[in-house]
Amino acid sequence: MMGEWQWQPAVIIPGRDGLFRKRQAVIVPGWDCIAHPCGQYGCGKDPGSSHGRHNDEWIFAVTNETEDVVLTLTINSGVTPCCAPEPPDASDLSCHIAWPTSREQIKINAPPQHCSFVRGGCYVYVTTCLGARKFGEKYFVHELKTEQPEAFWAALEARAIELEKSARSERADTKWARCPHCDATGTVARKAT
Repeated sequence: MMGEWQWQPAVIIPGRDGLFRKRQAVIVPGWDCIAHPCGQYGCGKDPGSSHGRHNDEWIFAVTNETEDVVLTLTINSGVTPCCAPEPPDASDLSCHIAWPTSREQIKINAPPQHCSFVRGGCYVYVTTCLGARKFGEKYFVHELKTEQPEAFWAALEARAIELEKSARSERADTKWARCPHCDATGTVARKAT
């Protein structure tokens, strides 16, 4: 199925305290399990278990200074191992954060999800396909592939700054605590210190 992620060298922009200063592109290789079954989960052995075909994905990530907020944009490259290339298109814009943002997450003691971008795992604050498509149409330069211009990165960072501000205002672990008296069936407000 999927090959190893190919991490491009990160670019750290000096002198940008408090801003998104780390930029990185990642290539996620595509696959063709129809022609070359991978064998995972019965692929190629059990009827209906083929992973099919998928194009390479390019993931662009901007990370804030404290590395607890990362905005990623996924572009379907249109490059599939078996087929003629198609035009790339943006498919996902996701904000990964290191803290819970809902009372429900506190109530059930939801652990962070495994994340390739935020150390220790993350909670996905926002994910949008339509937002990705609109962003891609406006800023992504197809011919440059993973080598995008400054305007692209600046726009991605500006969106990340907006989402970080919103996510910090909704930070649930500073507002709520699990109720110690009701066996996690509720939460109580944290007292301001």
